[in-house]
Formats: sequence, structure tokens, C-alpha cells
Amino acid sequence: MGSLLRTYQSGELGLRYLVSGLEASLNALEERLPEVFNNKWYVHWGRLEEILALGMEHEHCDEVLENVKVLEILVDEVLNSADEQAEVV
Repeated sequence: MGSLLRTYQSGELGLRYLVSGLEASLNALEERLPEVFNNKWYVHWGRLEEILALGMEHEHCDEVLENVKVLEILVDEVLNSADEQAEVV
């Protein structure tokens, strides 16, 4: 997920591919992720999906980037949490 977000931010990936890729990644991991993550994720990912469906990526460019940044932070938090738990074991 993190690599998809960074690839989008660098301009190498369109919003349609980002949303599809994130959906596939989340479907594969959803049961393993904390509920808090899922709730936050769906707010921001859902907004990206909505903007895409309306064909308004360019009109909402700042909002898209803001949501992508929040999603990246969420992914980093989950990865950091998993690293911390692995260190305890």
C-alpha cells in the first residue's frame, strides 16, 4: 500500500490505478488490520473513490493529495506498530 501511495505522489500512477490497487491491497489484509485503521482508512479512501467516480481529480487535486498523505500516515502507523510487536516477541 505504501509503495502505491508513494508512486501516485511522484506522478507515476493515476488516481484510477491508485484506488484499484489500494482496494485490492486492503481486501487482502482487511481481516488482519485493526478496526480503528479500517474505520479511518475507509473515510479517506472512500473520498478518493468518490472524486474518481465524479471525474473531478483535477478540480480536487489538493484534497486528493491530502487524503493520499493521510492514507500514507495510516499505513506507516500500522507498519511501525507491527515492527514494535515483533521486537517484543
